[in-house]
Amino acid sequence: DRAQAAPLQLHPVRRGEGHFLLLSQFQHRKHFLFTFLEDYKKNPALARPWLTMTLHDDLAKDRGLVLVRGDVEKELAKNEAEFLIDQCVQSYCVLSRFSAPSGPLTFNQEPKKFDL
Repeated sequence: DRAQAAPLQLHPVRRGEGHFLLLSQFQHRKHFLFTFLEDYKKNPALARPWLTMTLHDDLAKDRGLVLVRGDVEKELAKNEAEFLIDQCVQSYCVLSRFSAPSGPLTFNQEPKKFDL
C-alpha cells in the first residue's frame, strides 16, 4: 500500500499572488489529514486539519472503485480543497508521480532528493 509506505506529503497551494504549504499525513488506513505546515512545525500534536480526506473502499474489491469524501475547514476555499484532493489522489495512484522527485515516496524515503 503506497500510502502506508509514504504517509507524509507536502502540497503547495496557490492563493492570490503567493502560496502556502500543507502537509498531509495518512492515518488509520483510510484518512489523509492536511494541516498548515507552519502549525505542524510548531507543534504536530496541536496542528488542526484544514482538510480531512476519507477513503471508502467498500467497493474496491468487487468494482475497483474507491469513494473519496473531503471535509473542509474554513481556512480553505472549496476550489483549493478540490485541488488538494485531486493532487493527493494523483500522487498516490499514478506510479510515475508517486516516485517522482516531488512525490510522496521521495519525500518519505529520500528527503534530501525531494524537489517541491
